[in-house]
Amino acid sequence: MPLPPLTTQISSTSIQSSSSQITNEDAPHILKRFFIGPMPENVLSQRDASQTTKKRRFSAFSHSSHENEQASRIIKNYALRYFLNEGGREENWGEQEERSTREEMLRRWQESEWGRILSLRGRDHANTKRSTTRWVGTSFEVGDIVGVNVFLEAEALKRISSQTSAVALSSPYLPLETTVEEVMNANTTINPAETFVTAPTEPPEGKNDPQPSQYPASTSDQRLLTVDDAEAGPSSPSSSTALLPRPPASVRVDSSPSEVQSEPPTRRPIIHIPSFPRSEGEVSKGKSKSKKAVHYDLSPINSSPVATPVPASPTEVLERTYSEIADTSAGTMTSEAFEDDYMDEGGVILRDRMLVRIYSNGDRFPVFTEEIHRTTKELRYEDWAEFLVVWRKGRIELYNNHTMPGKEWITGHKYLSYTILLENSSTYLSLYSFVDLSFCLTALPTRRLYNPFKSRWDIKPSKEGTNIFIFKLKSRSRAYDWVWRLWRAKGNDLPPSVEVQNPRLESRVKINIPALDTTEVYRVFSRDNIIGLCIRSLSKVGDWKYVIEREMSDGKALQLAWRNGTFLDWIWLDKDVDGRSRKWSVLCGLAVKQQPLQLEIRIGEHYPSFAHLKNGEKILEPPAIEGYLSRIKPATRSKEQVYLCTHGAYLFSLRPSDANPPIPLGMGDNPDISDDPRELAGRLRKSETERGVTQIMKAMGVGELTSILAVRRATHTNAKPTHTFQRDEEVHPEGFPPDEEPEDDGDEGGPEVMSVSEDQNHLKMKRSFELLLDSGHVVRFETNSRRLASEWVTRLRALISFWKARLKQDTKDEMELAQTRRPRVTPLMHVDNDHILYSEALPDDHSPLPTLGSFYNWCVLEGCRPIVRNGKVFMRQGLSGGYRLTHLFLLPEYLVQFRIAPKSSLQTTMRKNRIPLLDAYVFSGYFAAQCFPPGQFDVNAQTLPRRYQDGLEVDDSEEERLFIICYRTPASTETKQPVEDQQLPSKKPSSVSEGNNDLDAAAASNPTKKDTAVPKPPSLDAKRKFAIFRTRSRLERDAWIYALNTEIEKIVRRRKDWESRVRNEGGLMDI
Repeated sequence: MPLPPLTTQISSTSIQSSSSQITNEDAPHILKRFFIGPMPENVLSQRDASQTTKKRRFSAFSHSSHENEQASRIIKNYALRYFLNEGGREENWGEQEERSTREEMLRRWQESEWGRILSLRGRDHANTKRSTTRWVGTSFEVGDIVGVNVFLEAEALKRISSQTSAVALSSPYLPLETTVEEVMNANTTINPAETFVTAPTEPPEGKNDPQPSQYPASTSDQRLLTVDDAEAGPSSPSSSTALLPRPPASVRVDSSPSEVQSEPPTRRPIIHIPSFPRSEGEVSKGKSKSKKAVHYDLSPINSSPVATPVPASPTEVLERTYSEIADTSAGTMTSEAFEDDYMDEGGVILRDRMLVRIYSNGDRFPVFTEEIHRTTKELRYEDWAEFLVVWRKGRIELYNNHTMPGKEWITGHKYLSYTILLENSSTYLSLYSFVDLSFCLTALPTRRLYNPFKSRWDIKPSKEGTNIFIFKLKSRSRAYDWVWRLWRAKGNDLPPSVEVQNPRLESRVKINIPALDTTEVYRVFSRDNIIGLCIRSLSKVGDWKYVIEREMSDGKALQLAWRNGTFLDWIWLDKDVDGRSRKWSVLCGLAVKQQPLQLEIRIGEHYPSFAHLKNGEKILEPPAIEGYLSRIKPATRSKEQVYLCTHGAYLFSLRPSDANPPIPLGMGDNPDISDDPRELAGRLRKSETERGVTQIMKAMGVGELTSILAVRRATHTNAKPTHTFQRDEEVHPEGFPPDEEPEDDGDEGGPEVMSVSEDQNHLKMKRSFELLLDSGHVVRFETNSRRLASEWVTRLRALISFWKARLKQDTKDEMELAQTRRPRVTPLMHVDNDHILYSEALPDDHSPLPTLGSFYNWCVLEGCRPIVRNGKVFMRQGLSGGYRLTHLFLLPEYLVQFRIAPKSSLQTTMRKNRIPLLDAYVFSGYFAAQCFPPGQFDVNAQTLPRRYQDGLEVDDSEEERLFIICYRTPASTETKQPVEDQQLPSKKPSSVSEGNNDLDAAAASNPTKKDTAVPKPPSLDAKRKFAIFRTRSRLERDAWIYALNTEIEKIVRRRKDWESRVRNEGGLMDI
């Protein structure tokens, strides 16, 4: 039996045991940020004004006035960490040391510049309000208080929690009827004495030495084991389960040394457990019609080799009919064995709004996919619109609005446009596109006849023709639910086993489906349980400790994903859009049987926060920076106040009024400060992400850090508009002025020092720094002091160096992934003295591809950065216009565009640069190409190879690089409010998801106010807009689809009330 779930209450005193050695190198994914320079005092006044009506709370130990309340509450959670950083020992920690440490931390905070500013403002609040042009404060790190970083401490507690989770996963649930088989990789060395098989039952007395021929032959690089055997270990004399004993020594593979020493085959077969004879009473049907289970007689089994039947092949098993599998384990998982747990009172199983494209044809299509659609002729177009799709009473009903106004109010229901009879044998389900997760139903046309004797409508199928329905939902998880439940309703069977592959170890784990009822099957194949089973099996691989366990010790976790070629679909949602359990979150991928899907277990990697230079040196991502500056115009030498901030590899320019700068910890008076260190860090990280989103949406322009050739201190009193360096030239800073000078510390900064300076022009030059752009222009900025100019140069130079190396590696990884689908445009040959040694390997989209996990990284799922995804794509001007290069930034709930001008390093914002993702659909490929007007798309057009400036070479067709966003622009999404104030339907601050299991918690923590009504859903025939994009390659398109679908999924779950009303809006016809 599995262990009960473990709950651990972690206090602040437990941080030391895990975090004493945590540094920036140990936790590279902690994204640090610095604010450089002073800020206007009125910014602090505005923050205080928004919180004056909130109730103030006092700390139990604080001896200061209320202005230090927040600092006191934060300090008490990190007193132990400060004590240890100052050289203290944990065994000396006590109440007296805790009190003295808190008082010391509070004293240091009060004596800091920001602490003095808070104290002065609290004493003379009226004078502070009048000082709107005064600059106060200095540089600080976001999330730091008196030398303690709250993000590092939260990471320490996270690692303690991950270790607790690992303990819980070490005891996964596995019933007796289920076995786990493991196929090791070819490079793994296994001791022959440790290779064994396990029989499912105890052999009878007097026959403890069964003949070796009963067991499958095995080589030294493969073995079959159950989870209990894996736990007991090869040297254990007995299994931990009495019903699964270890076979005697005569059964071991080492009894045949000749077989052990033979050379293993190139591709090792999977070892299967042999079938054993059963008596007539072994298998029995359950009495319940809704569920069927297989019951095994656990009495001793005669292990005579003559009576051992040969296992059926997988092909034969999959071709069995329902009558042939009714008494087997597969029969327990048929549609009749399932209960419709989520059926409403009207018999409705599922209902959603979907985009539906309908065709008709005279032929039958048991399978209709995107590839078949592309080559099928004589398809008659029928309809293309958004329908209300309802599944009830064994049929799918498609509703639309009535053409006559007011008829829905009279009849009480929408117009029934189409009906699909699911129980008809001519109705087939297939997955149209795995990238979009759109599915298709092909069925006979139906006609509706009124039966006056029964006073109802009857649905009759036609005898000829075929209707083809292609469905596209907004939510990807909701589409999985539809496909899975339709698939099982059509009587499809699960395979006898499921294989889970680990690409890093090149090993596979095979889990046989148990002969149990539905509840037990869902329990075995839950996401956490499969991960636990894989950990216990793969931990015996020799490379496990150095490849997987080392990364798990750094706080990373193993995750499951369905993979199709180079597209990776993470399994990360255990609840549906209504908050109910998705017990089939893993098994639903088995419904896509016509696609070559592979279930994989990978490390859930985030976007890499490190890079390697040309000399092999590894560098970590430097902290992001932001601050107030003055731009010096070279022609007039006039100043323009700007606010610069970096997000990722980009430098954004904002108006000072839209800056939204960070506030040091302890400066605010927020009563929502949490006493839990993890919760405090989570709220701060969420607040920082929302603040970054607001800055990007209000930015006037954006520039790429990689377009900056160099950063230097100003060398001339008069700014020069251009430089003489070439675009591709590597500029070395040796010829530039030194970054730091001894005189820098003598400049206290501010206009007061400038007014008394003897040479003001020289002081302005020393306070300035310049950006040398690859376009040939020079941009000069002036800071508040000489020391700040040096800090800007140092930090910007580190950011530029890192992002140039990081983006270069990203391009290289993308080219290697693209090469797995088709050969390179320019073949790669390895040559020595003009002789070709060997050419590059042939494309293989089934290869392990370890870098695929970082390409589809978990930063997209957990919202670690304000920018979910960005890149340059070609956007079409309307349905018939040409394409124009634009820069897209995907943010929570919005897609923001910036215009790319030729021969300019600054990308300016567009007038209508926001595409709201609320109530939006995203689709791609041939389905998207059908939206073009006739003659605008040629499926047979010749594909020309292309090479881009960064070295990317592709020859994908236009169809493979195309995706469309179908969206609406309601009035509430066109408001000019910042992103944290834009809410549909509520007016509460938007929540940015922090991870897989926190989506529903985030929605619950910000419920809609009772006095706030949910807006009325838009009509089915409301006008929609189309944004058409074309990427450089298919791989880029798939990454955009993955990111867009993830953000739409988060929106659907955050706006649960509104989405529920959208789905349930409209009456149904009584049939």
